[in-house]
Parts: sequence; structure tokens; C-alpha cells
Amino acid sequence: MDGGEDFRFEVDDVFALTGRELVVVLGRITDGSIRVGDQVAITYQGSTELAELRGASGVRSGPDADPSTCALFIDQELAASVGPGALVTGG
Repeated sequence: MDGGEDFRFEVDDVFALTGRELVVVLGRITDGSIRVGDQVAITYQGSTELAELRGASGVRSGPDADPSTCALFIDQELAASVGPGALVTGG
């Protein structure tokens, strides 16, 4: 994934990785691209928090899976700042 200013990611689900101090944010890239280490803005329920992207992974299941679906990894301390319906932007 290349870094880009126009990155947009719609959040579908969120869960914590026990023992890794990371939150997995599942969703879909709707525009742009991003790199691990980039700063992102997470907008959820009217507030925005900044976070560093700690990792990313493609999530595909089956031949008809949407290739824009992926998982982003952020610090666990930001878990309350993201949920289904959140928007992650930046680059």
C-alpha cells in the first residue's frame, strides 16, 4: 500500500488482539492508499483522534471477495475511539 493524502477507510468491525496491545479495525478502503507508520485520523461519534498505523493486512475469503477489504492495526489505547461506522482518513 502506497502512502497517499486521500486515503479513506470505512470501518465495519473492531476487536482487540489479546496480549498484543493492538486493535484490529476491519473495513473497506474507499479511496487512496496508506503505509505502515503513517498518521491517520479516526472520526467516530463526532470526535476525531490521531493514530499511527501499526500494521495492515489484506482480508480475502473466497473468489468473490472484495479486494478493498482489509484490516488496519492501531494501538489498543485507542479502542474507544473507533467502532463500526467510523471513518479513517489520512496518509
